[in-house]
Amino acid sequence: MNVALQELGAGSNVGFQKGTRQLLGSRTQLELVLAGASLLLAALLLGCLVALGVQYHREFASSRQTD
Repeated sequence: MNVALQELGAGSNVGFQKGTRQLLGSRTQLELVLAGASLLLAALLLGCLVALGVQYHREFASSRQTD
């Protein structure tokens, strides 16, 4: 019985891969394209929010001066 367990265990050599993984090397091309599109959309949204904030600040400042 001991021999059978040893033979069974010898064939199932399970371990973790060692070494460094590249940051983008393990991603598929579709994942990279989607990540890039997400970053682009996030940057555009941030730009729109900043532009709206600047415009609101200008209008609010000019309306306070006329009162």
